[in-house]
Amino acid sequence: MTGKKILIYKEVLLIICLFILFSNVCACSKEEPQEPENTVQTESLQPLSLAMYTGEKLDPYTAKSMANKNISSLCYCGLFAVNDQWTEVPILASEYNMTENKLSVTIKSDAVFSDGTSVTAQDCVYSFNKAKAEGSIYASRFIYIKSYVAQSHNVFVITFTDASLNNVNLLDIPIIKSGSDKNEYPIGAGAYFPKSSPNGDGTDGLSLYPNKHFMLEDVSVSQKIKVNKYNSSEEMLYAFNYGSVHAMYANISEGKNNYRGNIELSVFTTNNFVFAYINPKSVYFTNRAVASQGLSYAINRKALVSETLNGCATDVWFPYNPTWGKVVAAQLNNDIYSLELAKNRLYEARLYVNNGKLEWYGKPAEIKIVVNNDSFSKSSVAKKIAEDLNAVGFTATVESLKWEEYEKAVKEGNYDIFIGEIKMPANMDILSFESIIGFKYSNVMAEAIRSFNEGRIGVREFMTVFSSEMPFIPLYFTQSALAVNRVVKGTFTPSENYLFFNIETWKVSS
Repeated sequence: MTGKKILIYKEVLLIICLFILFSNVCACSKEEPQEPENTVQTESLQPLSLAMYTGEKLDPYTAKSMANKNISSLCYCGLFAVNDQWTEVPILASEYNMTENKLSVTIKSDAVFSDGTSVTAQDCVYSFNKAKAEGSIYASRFIYIKSYVAQSHNVFVITFTDASLNNVNLLDIPIIKSGSDKNEYPIGAGAYFPKSSPNGDGTDGLSLYPNKHFMLEDVSVSQKIKVNKYNSSEEMLYAFNYGSVHAMYANISEGKNNYRGNIELSVFTTNNFVFAYINPKSVYFTNRAVASQGLSYAINRKALVSETLNGCATDVWFPYNPTWGKVVAAQLNNDIYSLELAKNRLYEARLYVNNGKLEWYGKPAEIKIVVNNDSFSKSSVAKKIAEDLNAVGFTATVESLKWEEYEKAVKEGNYDIFIGEIKMPANMDILSFESIIGFKYSNVMAEAIRSFNEGRIGVREFMTVFSSEMPFIPLYFTQSALAVNRVVKGTFTPSENYLFFNIETWKVSS
């Protein structure tokens, strides 16, 4: 080999060595970080702490405690979410079209699980099967869902049992990756993903890490959340009041006194509906519709909520959630309390006044109100209603019964009025009340409900029929709250469907 060739050969070897060295450096720079691979690097912040209940798994389909359901909502999302006006918001869905009772949903092309794999229509089928199973908190929704199928890789078709436009609200069912429920935690597509992280004392802990694939309304998730585990709601409340937990669900049905000090309560109206139902077989209520109207006018709901319930409910004169967008847009009258109208309607129902007391053909109108004594507030509500009815001439008494006795009294018709509570379904279908309460709507009322559900009539036209028929007497919807320690800074707009809305923007001040 000549000197010139040797020189060229050495230069080539040098270039090859430099290339290999550079490649090794680049390869080293691509090593995975020590944190879970899906974690977003963020500025150093004091971690936000939430609470969960140890008595059940963090399972998006079977978790029944409010604490675990709300933690689950951060990790698992559905094709849609339901906002604070009970209106659907597409999450994993990009397009959707309703034809009669069939809804076709196209999944977003960039919808991915926290492990980076795409969400498919087959994952939706798998998830709906889990949601339909016995023991699932979503199982009752399938009285409205007739069938569902993966039409293609990214098109999921649901057939409902009726053509209600509100059925789409039922589709916030969490979607998980097929088969991933065999893991400790199923793989979801929510803002966070759960991962076990031992506490400093060696006990089992849990952290929620930001899902880098998640983005909603241009807000990316940017902080890890620490989840503390407790054996009871009492332990959670104690930890919250002493600052170990920064935010939690607050049951304010018995008042707000349990939440004191450096705490902010953001109140919202739930879909728990409280009503009064009059016994159509009661001798005093043979003209049931007119008698119901008279009783309804006689009940002072504003005083009932402000005085008896300490403002922890939202009074209504109609059978729908007052925060529902359709109801808000209709601008219904929210207070038609009138003793004069009450007395007029009761007179039409042949309840006549004699010496200040109502009588039915000379017999004193003595009525019995039954209520389940599962809460002090509900028993107090029944007593307040008795006072209101006594004010128009009834002789009303209250029987506050244990559940088994209450259920028996209602079933056997051993009451004149009973106070009931129903969890309104997300699609706002009050036809379901027939099977729950055990009565039958008139043909006129049933047709009005179907017409309203299907969008053939509006709220006001529906209310004209409802007010005339008065199948039951609406009283109020209960309230709950998000309780937040004031060290947490942010905008708090909770709803029953998403307690921790905007949590990704919250910050904990030191």
